[in-house]
Amino acid sequence: MTDLTVLKIGGSFINKEKQKELKQIIKALKMVENHKFIIAAGGGKAADLVRSYDSNFQLKASSSHFAAIAAMELNSYLISDYFDDFSFFSTDFNFKKKINIFLPLAYYKQFDPLPHSWDVSSDSIALELGQRLRVNNFCLIKQKIIAKDLKIKAETAVQAELLDNYFPILYQQSQPELKSLIIKTEAVKDFEFLLKNNQVDLLNKNFKLKNTNFNLLF
Repeated sequence: MTDLTVLKIGGSFINKEKQKELKQIIKALKMVENHKFIIAAGGGKAADLVRSYDSNFQLKASSSHFAAIAAMELNSYLISDYFDDFSFFSTDFNFKKKINIFLPLAYYKQFDPLPHSWDVSSDSIALELGQRLRVNNFCLIKQKIIAKDLKIKAETAVQAELLDNYFPILYQQSQPELKSLIIKTEAVKDFEFLLKNNQVDLLNKNFKLKNTNFNLLF
């Protein structure tokens, strides 16, 4: 499955104000050739609603956990509307389409691989999926990055509130060859370049990308 990339699209893109950016992301995906994508959607405003409800009514950890996963699933259906040719999947890892959209509820009912905690967000959920599938590329598209550093530690991204608290713990279990990127919307035009070059190439300043709007996790 080395031709697969897990791509997590932040839930913050799934709203009226960010339609332009979301369409840029979808367009960039469609332009990449000879590649297959696993799309994991963030929970966005739907997950924020769950968090607010939990804060007010102190839900059981499992209730808030699965409700937040349901928020991701809702956004998966919303994102699917931007594609003409795609497939949904949950526990059947037979990827025949270029675009494969993750429906996490059944997956979590079967595997339930992560703690039931707000320390776990869709970032860690997408990473765990990538680890299970043993993909070579793991990408998170965000509204922001750490602009001053091209190469960062996962712990640094947590401190900058780019990733959830559990992510560094899980990331330590990743296979060494996993290339992990946090990509800002402005860099999606370079998406194919980012996928097709390895870590050393991306750190080589001779490439001189027009915009270094990405972080490489190590």
